[in-house]
Amino acid sequence: MSEPGTGARPTSQGLQLLREYQLLASENTPEQLISWLNAGRKTPAKSRIERITQSLKGQRALARVGAAKTDAERQRQIRLIRVSVSPLELDDLLARYWVSPRVFFFPEGPRMLYVTTDPHGKRRSKADRDEIAAAMCVMRLAVRDELDRVRKCHCGQYFLARRLDQIYCSTKCRVRYHQSSEEFKAQRRKYLREWYRLRMSGKVK
Repeated sequence: MSEPGTGARPTSQGLQLLREYQLLASENTPEQLISWLNAGRKTPAKSRIERITQSLKGQRALARVGAAKTDAERQRQIRLIRVSVSPLELDDLLARYWVSPRVFFFPEGPRMLYVTTDPHGKRRSKADRDEIAAAMCVMRLAVRDELDRVRKCHCGQYFLARRLDQIYCSTKCRVRYHQSSEEFKAQRRKYLREWYRLRMSGKVK
């Protein structure tokens, strides 16, 4: 996560507040969210963000499943609904993120930052601030109706989808998964049997 104020000089009043508070920049990009999800080992924080993402995707799918234009899209929306968490669980997950907005003025324009001190005055650790940054990014993507771009590949890595039907993080993963599928194996066995039959008949060498 980029540090607040990187590449910009805040006003003297802004500097004083930056020293006083531990702040969280609200401009984290989707790319930074993906990098955070894929970095290091799986943690409870990442599990919480994954559950929040699943729940919001499920709620969106529930609202739009009737408007799906293809059967494949309808089935995908139904799968998202099935893996989503309940609204009560979502409320519990989000209740841990207590933030207070602040506006700072930089030469390139104003930015909204968040004080991340909890309601009891306890200062957050960097790990806590990183998790809050991820949660804020997920919520902003949901509001902009772009959260569906955050997807998990069969290899376990998260990526930002460029197309509606994209389910793999790379061409390499798509080819690897296709070659390990039962359909591909059956087609390959059929091809090898046909090749062997033609070879035994002398039609191929």
